[in-house]
Amino acid sequence: MKKAFTVFTLLVFLFTASAVYCQEKSAQDTNPVAKKTETPENKSNKKEELKEEQLLPHRDIKDIPVPYLMKLDKDNTYLIDVKGMKLGLLTYTGRVDGYSLAENIKANFIEEKWNLQSMQNYKKTVSLSFTKEDRICNVFIEEGFFNTRLEIRVSVINTN
Repeated sequence: MKKAFTVFTLLVFLFTASAVYCQEKSAQDTNPVAKKTETPENKSNKKEELKEEQLLPHRDIKDIPVPYLMKLDKDNTYLIDVKGMKLGLLTYTGRVDGYSLAENIKANFIEEKWNLQSMQNYKKTVSLSFTKEDRICNVFIEEGFFNTRLEIRVSVINTN
């Protein structure tokens, strides 16, 4: 029994280590910056641009900041351009803590002059509601077993 437990633990460790190695290897292989060969003078300019780009929040809509660790889920996202204003549903996934993500989203939205209307927590789900001028934004964060899902819904407030 003791040997079986030791073998099982060793197999779990090896499986986890190989999965992490494969994930890191595939991330390096798909990095377009690492694949390109550049001249020395272009390398320093590219590095400076990359650093500046990483400091800025990721945005699909101008005043809605999303952390870089969250990746856009294109299959569950749509945007509509109405009167020069982008509206729609933005869906992201990432390996982050749900509570930390909610606090980050709240702080960044307030910095962008959004007004926090409500914040609700239930188990591993957080719901935030913001308003700004004639728009309303509902943010839903659901922490799963492996990934956290971020859903941002932006629409125009009906003023009739």
